[in-house]
Amino acid sequence: TRKILAFSSISHLGWMAIIISYNPKLTLLNFYLYALMTTATFLTLNSMSALKLSTLMTKWTKTPALSGMLFLTLLSLAGLPPLTGFLPK
Repeated sequence: TRKILAFSSISHLGWMAIIISYNPKLTLLNFYLYALMTTATFLTLNSMSALKLSTLMTKWTKTPALSGMLFLTLLSLAGLPPLTGFLPK
């Protein structure tokens, strides 16, 4: 899961590097939202004690609320339209 979030970080930094010359305030909003969603993702994975994707799949039945929150947070990081990650993109 750390590798996936590392690739996500590189992608988001690319977005921020492009946006900063056009609208610095939007870049700051993008950074705040990314930091909030990444923190939520790490805290959720830490509380679920999931270090690999294979162990994450088995945690779905044990902690459905945390798994749902993780799913929505990851979709928001991807920029799905009804979620907050879509706003700066």
